[in-house]
Amino acid sequence: MKAVDAGVNQPLAEGVTLNLHAGRQIIRNYSNLNYTDWKVGVTKDFGFVVGAISYIGTNASRADYRWNDIYVGSHAVVGTVTKNF
Repeated sequence: MKAVDAGVNQPLAEGVTLNLHAGRQIIRNYSNLNYTDWKVGVTKDFGFVVGAISYIGTNASRADYRWNDIYVGSHAVVGTVTKNF
């Protein structure tokens, strides 16, 4: 198995960051399991908490990436709020 990842966090404004990620997983001798994943998101520091929203996706094979008959390579929008103590 081989994995390649690249990510960029680019400041857009005071306390706002663009988050970009792309990755590739390669399975030797079983190319059906190869896939690419990505994320595009924005993080905002509010001072007391940090909020983020991201769109995450993959091109993983619908036939090969199933668990209990559910496709686990779906695209999703994910939001988080983090507080550091």
